[in-house]
Amino acid sequence: RTSATPRISINVSPEHWSAEEWAHWTTLNNRVSIKPAMRSGQHGAAVASSANALAVHIGKLVLEQGGNAVDSAVATAMASVTLATGKWISFAGIASILVFDAETQKTYSVEAPWATIPGNDPHAVSKGRGASSVLIGGFTKALAALSQRFGVCEWSDLVEPARYLASHGFPYFYQLYASSSTATLLRESAYGSYLLSQFESESANVTQPPLASTLARLKTDPDEFYTGEWATRFVATLREAGQSNVTLADLSSYQVVIRESVVQLNLSQQLGHSRARTMSHDWNRESVHQQLDQEMDPKQNSNLKNQNHLGQKQ
Repeated sequence: RTSATPRISINVSPEHWSAEEWAHWTTLNNRVSIKPAMRSGQHGAAVASSANALAVHIGKLVLEQGGNAVDSAVATAMASVTLATGKWISFAGIASILVFDAETQKTYSVEAPWATIPGNDPHAVSKGRGASSVLIGGFTKALAALSQRFGVCEWSDLVEPARYLASHGFPYFYQLYASSSTATLLRESAYGSYLLSQFESESANVTQPPLASTLARLKTDPDEFYTGEWATRFVATLREAGQSNVTLADLSSYQVVIRESVVQLNLSQQLGHSRARTMSHDWNRESVHQQLDQEMDPKQNSNLKNQNHLGQKQ
């Protein structure tokens, strides 16, 4: 897409879901495993998948309202991190993404790895102890770059579902269970204690007001985590903890790299799993859907394995 291409507006926030729709997906959210949601958007076959049912549904809605696979991935990722409440994934993390451009038949890599802070002790980083072990991640900057380069939807519309979930909350689900070590860590801060009180009740509506405010700013400023209020507070917090090396310039200078990848994706090689697979026939949209349905149906797993084995032999 070019910068002059008009972006489309979508509305996938839970704020506008029916009560039945919300109840259905929050119930699924508390199951140990869920079937990935799959829909064909207006831009071809695509899959929106996550370990979280609410995020899956948001990604599916993006596709149904005209977004492409990149738009769906961005919205799903934003919602997933919000629903994780920082327990296992974070907005301050990293990203490594492969994008296949169907129009050009080229594959691109979006690289946003950890960046070190000048003057930090590398031994402290490797041990993960203290403020001097902190690194700079590129997660949100990568998603913004991904959206700008390959997406078709408005950035703010992709962030809004996550902001709504942080502000209005969602029912507690099993993955938020706090172990004794997690509880000890959370009690070290007022906000951590606030989250812990919600986790321990197991009946609370889990809200994250500070995150909601941050995401509201991110909607209008994709660089919020690098030049905005969050970045300023991040630097101040580290300095209070004894890390005087970090500066706002360290965050603002962070760069995401997008380049044509030496790895060329092919649906016949990368379908449903991270491992490569070579099949003996060509793939079209119908066969993609059929294959994914088979993979998600435990009753057909043995047949699928036999099919893969024969396909690899051929």
